[in-house]
Amino acid sequence: MCLQAVQLIFLVLTDFSSLLCSAQDVEKVTPKVSLQGLAGQWYSGESITFLCSAQGTNSSRWHYVWFKDSQRTQQSDLYSYTLNSAGLKDSGKYSCRAKEAERLSVISNSISITIIEPPVPNLSVQSGWYDVFPSETVELNCGLQDASTAWVYKWSRDDQDLSEKGATLSISSATQTHSGTYQCSTSLPERPATTKHSYKLSVSIYPNQPVAVLFQDGGLRVMYVGEKVSLSCWVTQSSGWQYVWYKDSQRTQLPNPASSQTTYTISSAGLKDSGTYWCRATRGKTPFYSEYSHTVLLKVEEPPVPNLSVQSGWLDVFPSETVELNCGLQDASTAWVYKWSRDDQDLSEKGATLSISSVTQTHSGTYQCSTSLPDRPATTKLSNKLSLSMYPKQPVALLLQDGGFRVMYVGEKVSFSCGVNEFSGWQYVWYKDSQETQVPNPASSQTTYTIRSAGLKDSGTYWCRSTRGKTPFYSEYSKAVMLEVKEPPVPILSVQSGWLDVFPSETVELNCGLQDASKAWVFKWSRDDLDLSDEGATLSISSATQTHSGIYQCSTSLPKRPATTKRSNKLPVSMYPKQPVAFLLQDGGLRVMYVGEKVSFSCGVNESSGWQYVWYKDSQRTQLPNPASSQTTYTISSAGLKDSGTYWCRATRGKTPFYSEYSKAVLLEVKVRPWAVVTLETGWEEVWSTNSLVLKCDVRGSPDNETWNYIWYQDDKPVTPSGGEQSYTVTSANDPNQSLYTCKGNRTERPTYTTHSEPFKTKNLVLKRKVLLSISGCLFFGIIAVFIGCILIRFIRKPVEQSKITQPDLFMSKGQLKSYMPSPLAEYVTEQDLQIKDTDDDEAASGRVICSETTPLPISDIEDPVMSSGPPEEEMQSGGMLSFTSP
Repeated sequence: MCLQAVQLIFLVLTDFSSLLCSAQDVEKVTPKVSLQGLAGQWYSGESITFLCSAQGTNSSRWHYVWFKDSQRTQQSDLYSYTLNSAGLKDSGKYSCRAKEAERLSVISNSISITIIEPPVPNLSVQSGWYDVFPSETVELNCGLQDASTAWVYKWSRDDQDLSEKGATLSISSATQTHSGTYQCSTSLPERPATTKHSYKLSVSIYPNQPVAVLFQDGGLRVMYVGEKVSLSCWVTQSSGWQYVWYKDSQRTQLPNPASSQTTYTISSAGLKDSGTYWCRATRGKTPFYSEYSHTVLLKVEEPPVPNLSVQSGWLDVFPSETVELNCGLQDASTAWVYKWSRDDQDLSEKGATLSISSVTQTHSGTYQCSTSLPDRPATTKLSNKLSLSMYPKQPVALLLQDGGFRVMYVGEKVSFSCGVNEFSGWQYVWYKDSQETQVPNPASSQTTYTIRSAGLKDSGTYWCRSTRGKTPFYSEYSKAVMLEVKEPPVPILSVQSGWLDVFPSETVELNCGLQDASKAWVFKWSRDDLDLSDEGATLSISSATQTHSGIYQCSTSLPKRPATTKRSNKLPVSMYPKQPVAFLLQDGGLRVMYVGEKVSFSCGVNESSGWQYVWYKDSQRTQLPNPASSQTTYTISSAGLKDSGTYWCRATRGKTPFYSEYSKAVLLEVKVRPWAVVTLETGWEEVWSTNSLVLKCDVRGSPDNETWNYIWYQDDKPVTPSGGEQSYTVTSANDPNQSLYTCKGNRTERPTYTTHSEPFKTKNLVLKRKVLLSISGCLFFGIIAVFIGCILIRFIRKPVEQSKITQPDLFMSKGQLKSYMPSPLAEYVTEQDLQIKDTDDDEAASGRVICSETTPLPISDIEDPVMSSGPPEEEMQSGGMLSFTSP
């Protein structure tokens, strides 16, 4: 479509130009060749189109002839010439001429094109190796000699296209899924030029991380100071490894100048080299490590020091006297070989004993011995020296450390002074760690030896001695002076106040601690690398603000000495913008609680830590006791009415108490639980005519009594299920022993249960019924007896005069009634629960009715009251029960 549009525009322009130039002839026309599209590098297989433009009369009827390298290639009616699939042979110069009939125009300008093969990408591994381990980094590069940024890269694994783009394919953490054969190719956008595929690279992933193997060359159990120790480490898989060595901890790395080597060598072992060793391998720019090797324990000991002693008893001897010296070892192994010297000159004598049968001046000198092990470099230190001389005594050198500091620190100046009190002309020799290891002294005539800037390597034991004469004569060695050089202690910065995220006005206390707690140290503090004016081991901030936020460090120094500690660890102190607010929740969230229920409150702060909690009720000044203030809960095990009220809490922490804001108030309402009351449903008029009695359980203190279920208890044992009826029927069959009855209500909604009712005593009802039966029987038989007596008197009395007739006493007195017939009440009077008061004679005489069927049966009396089951503030009466066991 684009080509046709260009051709159409070209024809229009040509026709238009022909009208303007109608007078021109084709011979006078000079065509111009151009490339369609952008000029540049062309690759084989691409399509290239040339355009030939010419102006003149009747140009629409012109034909065009095309030339390559001045050779005619094609005649066309069109002004364009296209190489559809260019090849290397199509490189050259292209030009054109216009033609009408047999007339040709002037030849056009020429355009040169060069066609090359697309570059072949070179696939290489930038990360170093093709066989990698899980989590290792892999980096592949698709390189082109033509590094044009226009190239688009395409990757594949196992002939499956990948989504990665760009010249580099990076796998930051390899897994098994990354195994496979990789290739890459390139192309140019909107052009058919495509490179060939690169050669293939196979990447394989081992299933597990490699494990390093470590062993000690020679495998000797104990090495001696000065011997050479070699450790070997290697990984059997893959290549490109370097090795890292560790001692005493897998975090303590040893220096290894030749990390590509598989061995770690200690040329001259010392005591400090004793310990546990590990190794592991590493490779790659982003370090990938193997597993640690197994441990190898290296034990380095000082060779035993021989003790040179005089067996003959003395060293200041006379000519021809016998001298016997003995070289003794604590380790008396027969493998040791003995070596003797006099004035540092080896002697031919062997064995542990040196015997001089006849001393001469030639035997004068300083004797020493040492021992060694065959086929090993282990050699003991020289023994103590014994000087054999004809002089009265040998001089002794005196060694002192100037300043006398027990410990020196790295970088400080150390000076030793050596002197001999006898004779003159002495020069001085200095020794360190061994009396055979001489320290160079450029001014040997001086009595001092100075270390201007001490290092850790300068720690050790120092000696000196004096010498004079061409044939050296030496004094005794001085006493040893132990020099200890340490790195200045690194202070440890810690938080004494407990936390680093603090709130405005809170207290912050930081401590700069040293293992060397000498009072001579001067402390220096900084915040965000800016020095503070505070001094001393403790930095206290009594009321923190936002300006105190930052990263704190401390360091120490010694006055008038160059020793300065390194900076401590960093501690960041951050400030919250405002005081925290406590939140308070009532567990369960019930609006109303009942007496006896458990109530729990939870208090918390969402920020920071270390909080303790304070609880308040009814006022933010009224604090509640809380034995476990570190807990977030406050519990009322058994709520009472007094626990109703408004509750708050807040959090506190720190030695100087810091408080959060008060929580929002939570209102707690505690109510009295509904209570049950037992009443008698059976009326007194039914007592004599029924075989059963009905008890009713009433719930008091609840507005919705219709929702309750009831449980009945006989002598504290349930006699009905939990969903029982409100009434309970008592018969002689289920209550033969005159029991105590109680009840309570329950339901599913709150409150779910009531309190137990007070016990209802059936014994009271039994006694009352016995009394009523006795009184009724007494009255009935008394009336009959009076009536019969009146009849008998009527028939048996003699007639008397009317004047002597007296009104008969139809009613007997109480005493007469008792003498006439025994009362039925007598058998009940002796019972403990019944105490009956005698009635007045006037009441008996008048024949007043004591009780009738309609008289209500009393429920309680003075001697045996019925207990109320209601709360203390409201007494409720209960009814009595009939007994079905009385005669």
